[in-house]
Amino acid sequence: MVIYHGTFTVKEGKREAYIKEILASGLLDDFRRQKGNCFYDVSPSVDNENELIICDCWEDENAFKGHVDSKEVVRWHEMYNNYVVHNIPLEYHF
Repeated sequence: MVIYHGTFTVKEGKREAYIKEILASGLLDDFRRQKGNCFYDVSPSVDNENELIICDCWEDENAFKGHVDSKEVVRWHEMYNNYVVHNIPLEYHF
């Protein structure tokens, strides 16, 4: 099992717009339907109005790699690049 956790700082005052775009894109549902996905969650931080927290879980390393290499992640990064100003070091747990 692979668990991914990341915290992203978005441009000042843009968190809600980013969340709306993520939801409208359907990418969360696409990620959740990918082979080997156990869960995929994006949450706003409760103590920083400009942070989002992403936590997802995959059955194994192959499933995680398939996700990372997917066309859906390319779409995710297109949105990400419009909003995110800082990416706190990511954590992977195998």
